[in-house]
Amino acid sequence: MKLNIGRKRRRRGVVFWLAAAFFVCAASGLSFGKDTAPAGKAVVYVYRNAGIFGAGNALDLFANGQPITRITNGGYYDFAVAPGKVELGVLTALRPIAILTALVDNAGGVRHLYTLHAEAGHTYYLRYEPGFGSEKLIPVAKEEAVKAMAGMSRFQPAQK
Repeated sequence: MKLNIGRKRRRRGVVFWLAAAFFVCAASGLSFGKDTAPAGKAVVYVYRNAGIFGAGNALDLFANGQPITRITNGGYYDFAVAPGKVELGVLTALRPIAILTALVDNAGGVRHLYTLHAEAGHTYYLRYEPGFGSEKLIPVAKEEAVKAMAGMSRFQPAQK
């Protein structure tokens, strides 16, 4: 009988720590609000749905080699870009809990995820999909993105 009690406690402990990790790693900031493109620019929204898979992972997003934001679990970030080719990529954020993973992941530099051909006055929506070696940015329709980002917090801008 004691064996079953121990298993139940362990299970509760595991569930508690998974839930804690999920909420601690979630984005914080202002809630989603629609924005318009500044004159002569395009706006890009990048969002990540909250989920258990890769919940503790954080990635630094780059556009044309410039740091933009840190993508965490369940949030979005919007930024203006000049018209033309925009190369989007990520580096695994250096965090004490996963420093070796980050160092290995980042050995090749910024990992290219998507090339956007931006037009002035347009707004683009991209969903980040985590994956071990198969992460990607997927273009999505405005309606899908707005629905997904409703209630999400905005990621903080990159420290420059």
